[in-house]
This record gives sequence, C-alpha cells and structure tokens, in this order.
Amino acid sequence: MTEQPPIINSSISYISAEKTLVGKKILITGCDHELGLSLARKFISEGAEVLISGSDWYSLNDSAEQLGCKCRTVNLKQTASFPGFLGHVEKDLGGVNCLVHAADVAMKEADILEVTPEGFDAQLNTNLRGAYFLTQSFVKLMESKRRKDCSVLFVSSQPVENICDTPYEMFRYSRLSYVQGSAVRLLRSEIRVNAIELTTPLPTHMVTKMVKSAPEKSEDAEITETVEPVETEVTTEEIAPIAPTEPSLMQAACFLLADSARCITGQIIQCKGSTL
Repeated sequence: MTEQPPIINSSISYISAEKTLVGKKILITGCDHELGLSLARKFISEGAEVLISGSDWYSLNDSAEQLGCKCRTVNLKQTASFPGFLGHVEKDLGGVNCLVHAADVAMKEADILEVTPEGFDAQLNTNLRGAYFLTQSFVKLMESKRRKDCSVLFVSSQPVENICDTPYEMFRYSRLSYVQGSAVRLLRSEIRVNAIELTTPLPTHMVTKMVKSAPEKSEDAEITETVEPVETEVTTEEIAPIAPTEPSLMQAACFLLADSARCITGQIIQCKGSTL
C-alpha cells in the first residue's frame, strides 16, 4: 500500500488597496479619548464595521454620530459584565471578529515614591486586569461561535523604559508578555494576538481631575503637596493620553487586523514618529 501524501489546507484572500478591512467587525475600547477615536476613524475608512466603547455615554454617543458607527459603555473594572457586554456587541455588529484595546491609563508618577494605592489600582484595573478578562471573554465567544480569522490587538499610547518601577510600565510589560504567550495558545483557534508600541513620548496630555489629584512637588524644594482627590472612582476617560495621528500607527493597526496578516501573531510592532 502506497503512502498517501499529507493533506494541506490553505486559503487565499483578496483585499483592496483602499479597503483593507472589509468584512472586519471591530470592537474598540478606550474611545473616550483620541487614540481610540483615531483608530475607529481609520478602520471605518478602510471598510470595517466599528463599535466604539468607553465609560462616558454622552461622549461616546456624540462621537458615534460623527463617525457613523455604534457605541456601548463598558466599565473595565466590572469584569463580570464582560460576557453580557460582548453579547450586545455581537448583536450590534452582527458578529464581532476583532477586539482592539485602546484603553490606557497613565498616572503622573516619576518613580515608586510617587505611586499611590489609588493610582496603582486605576492602572491595574484598566491596563492589565480589565484588558485580560475582556480578552478572555472575547476568546470564549469566538470559540463558542467557531469563528475563524479573528484578531486581538493591543495599542499603547505611551512609551516605557526598559528598567521601570512605576505601575504603568510594569503592567505594560506584563501585557506584552501575555501577547506573546497567548498567541501560541490561540493559534489553534485561529485567533491572532498582536500589539503596537510607541517608542517616543506623546507631545501633549489631557490634564484631568485624576491628574490633578496626584501628588505635586512644591517649587521651593523637597516638600510634597497632595491635592485632595475630587472623586473616588477612577475611569478610563479621567486620565488618557492624546494619541498621535501619525500614519504609521494607524497603518500598522490596519495591517495587523487585515487578512493579509493572517500569518502574523504574537508580534509587537514598534512605531517611532512616522516610521515603523
């Protein structure tokens, strides 16, 4: 009996140069600030159906009307609500297949001596814990639907140092490690996981109530003055860096979500200025 050759499964995709995301139904977090909205705008221009999410309904609704897309609120601290939230997103989009994490909380902390428990928890809940369990719920939904060619993309709005002692940097490195580790596990489910990192700082930031409630150094000398917090609950829109609209970041995001990047997973793409 002759040995049979192995069976090789392959698929061929065709994409337009101007509409690379046709057929993609994308959920974006962190759309209370410019990073998420810039991504949404770009994805829509590339033919994707988009649902923007965040914690401020009025801001989201106004943005959704301008963009011509749908929106839903989500509190990234309430992980138990994620399956129900994704169920609504599934109905709104008629079948979500991409999750883009753009929610990013960064406190004004120079080093460990300026970190507060409240600031630590705010960054943990959004940048790591919330993103982790929302991804978990998304993966469970995709596997239950047996949906293929899905993507999870993490987009960060601040660069980090190689050696760090602040929560933002620590949680970012943990998240990047997760990107590479989960890519191996999810390969069999045809779910790709990638990340985009900025290597240069952003030019401006939103100065918000949460920023003002952080410790501030007196101009005189080594006296630290603490401003009384205005509110107790921290949400993603209270401290959110303004994202650059450099073509490189937007183009990289579109490329990683497009069918042309089906063979790419577990990768961390670094963007600096207008180059990759």
